[in-house]
Amino acid sequence: MANLFKDFWTRLKIDYQEWQSSWIIRWNMRRRIKQVQQAIDRAKAYNEKDHRTYYILEDPLTRSVAALNSSDIKLLTRRGVLKKMTLFERLEKSIDIVTSNHLIINQYKQIKQSKAQKDE
Repeated sequence: MANLFKDFWTRLKIDYQEWQSSWIIRWNMRRRIKQVQQAIDRAKAYNEKDHRTYYILEDPLTRSVAALNSSDIKLLTRRGVLKKMTLFERLEKSIDIVTSNHLIINQYKQIKQSKAQKDE
């Protein structure tokens, strides 16, 4: 009989650990989605003011998501925070972009589609 209780207690601990780890994963995913959505909203507001292209990238300093334009990226490159990137590398590394230029939007879509095909 003692074995039954011991097995039950062991199983209960394992289930709790699995539940806790899945809950943490869900929490982190929701937080990440909110960060991306807030960065997109900020980029849309900035784009309405100055009509520049904003790249939604992961900020290497804070590990959050930032809306950066080309001037911000160049500044962070000079400071050594980001590595030097071409336009195609910028589009490839970006999570999303906000722009009114249709050529850049088409390039972004093509790069993401080719990347998705390589991953398959």
